[in-house]
Amino acid sequence: AGRDSGYASWRAVALAQWPIAGPPPFFRDAADHDRLVARLLDSGAALDEHNLFWDVRPCDRLGTVEIRVMDANAGPAETVAFALLARALVMDAVERVGRGDPGPIIEDAWLRAAYWRGARDGWTGQGIDQR
Repeated sequence: AGRDSGYASWRAVALAQWPIAGPPPFFRDAADHDRLVARLLDSGAALDEHNLFWDVRPCDRLGTVEIRVMDANAGPAETVAFALLARALVMDAVERVGRGDPGPIIEDAWLRAAYWRGARDGWTGQGIDQR
C-alpha cells in the first residue's frame, strides 16, 4: 500500500500463506516426498510438480537440489560463495544419510518462527538457534 511494512522481506511473509511455499516438510525418504507431492496435486493445492515453491526441492529433470530462498544475489562473488556453501552442505548431508543419520527433525512451528524472524529482521536481527 505504498508504505514500509517494517519487514526486511515482506515477500517471505506473503509466501508463508501458501501450503506449497517456504520451508519444505521433513521427508523420511524419496517415497515419502512423492506421496505428499501426489496428495498436493490431487487436492489442487499444486498444479504440477514444478508448482511447488518450497525453498529447497529436488529437481527431477537435472538430478539436483534446487535452493530457492533468495530474490537476487548481490553479485558474482556472492553467487559463487553461496553455490560453494550449498554444495558443501549437500555433500555433508549425503555423507550423513549414508551413515544412517536422518537429519534434524525440526518442529514446523519452530521452523516457521525462524523464517518469520528472518523476514522481520533480515541480516541485522538475531537468528533462532534450533537446538
